[in-house]
Amino acid sequence: MSRLSKREKIRKEMEARDKEQLSLEIRDAHIAWLSAQQHFEYAQGKDQIDYAIYLLGAAEKRYEMLLRQAKANTAASSLVRDGEVG
Repeated sequence: MSRLSKREKIRKEMEARDKEQLSLEIRDAHIAWLSAQQHFEYAQGKDQIDYAIYLLGAAEKRYEMLLRQAKANTAASSLVRDGEVG
């Protein structure tokens, strides 16, 4: 096996691990977002409602950020696979 092939294999393994990690983070972020929605539904009193709104906003932003990251990674992978990027 050539040196380039070994490097390519290692790179692909690292990309697969990164993709799996991102997938797990997206799943966890989605669960946190759903939990924040539930927390908001059952919040009572001004302080709890304020906290629930903050929690919901943060969870939603994190989930959206991770989805954008996954989309960008997928687009970049397509470009590399199609030979458009070097």
